[in-house]
Amino acid sequence: MYWADITLDYSDKAGRIQIASDYGNWQNYWGACGSSFKEFLTKLDIYYAAGKFGADGWFDLDATLSSMRNDIKEAVKNKELSKAESKELLEEVESLEQCSSVHEYYDMVYRDSDKLTTFFDAADFPCKKDVTPQFKRFWNEAWTVFINQIKEELK
Repeated sequence: MYWADITLDYSDKAGRIQIASDYGNWQNYWGACGSSFKEFLTKLDIYYAAGKFGADGWFDLDATLSSMRNDIKEAVKNKELSKAESKELLEEVESLEQCSSVHEYYDMVYRDSDKLTTFFDAADFPCKKDVTPQFKRFWNEAWTVFINQIKEELK
């Protein structure tokens, strides 16, 4: 069983939330919510909240490599790449499977993956980012309980 201590400091349409938990620790202040602070909190979505709490931007290597493989296969299907070219690209994708961070991923791509950087636009190289797994778990397990309690109070 995990725990979360959520503290609110608010007045009318502004407020601060502080979260200390087994999932992580986050805080943010909103100065102009457009509604009561508690009502505002009930309308947040996970991606907006994660951005405000600094829990976004998690590098998802599996989704990144899957997206790259799909783009390569699509290019073969559309006859933009030969099977031999796609094989070379897929080998470079496979070499990235052991990356442990986004920094290592970019380092390997730009240092060792000439064909990938040619095939994909280097300025918009595929790199999937998401909400951190800890924040997702917090959101699904603790945040929903917290928000349901606020909704009861607002009735």
